[in-house]
Amino acid sequence: AQSEGLTLVSNEALFDHYGVSRSW
Repeated sequence: AQSEGLTLVSNEALFDHYGVSRSW
């Protein structure tokens, strides 16, 4: 995932926690 900000990092962690497939 792109490191555009802590928000994306947090969202990535949340998505990963819920087991959602990230496409970005």
